[in-house]
Amino acid sequence: MDLPGTYSLSAHSEDEVVVRDFIIKEKPDMVIHIVDASNLERNLYLYTQLQELEVPVILAMNMSDIVDKKGSRINYIELSRLLGKPVIPTVGNKNKGLKELLDAVINLYEGKVKIEKITVNYGEEDELSLRQAAGYHVGFAALRR
Repeated sequence: MDLPGTYSLSAHSEDEVVVRDFIIKEKPDMVIHIVDASNLERNLYLYTQLQELEVPVILAMNMSDIVDKKGSRINYIELSRLLGKPVIPTVGNKNKGLKELLDAVINLYEGKVKIEKITVNYGEEDELSLRQAAGYHVGFAALRR
């Protein structure tokens, strides 16, 4: 299923609603998250949301040639290790990396690649707010001598 391009699942736009509803309701076997390799910060927000939903994800780092032309370098192997997911550099308009991407899809589907569960830590204050919003009673006890 080819879904609309979006940067989040926050449901502020019609595209975000379509993508969010499909992922939550249809529970796809995996998602190929195609990101602009030259703009990782903006694109990894959606990845974080997919991670929280425990969706099996492969990151296709498209336009990786632009990163190289700018003189930057991304260590895709280390990024994959840190994210616990396959990360494949691609250049869509030149068909580069597509074989590697398809191999990653097959390997993930056949269980040949282990997906690591990575927990996102938002910091003490945000974690407290998240626990409270989830309905957990959060309290502190002080002990005295």
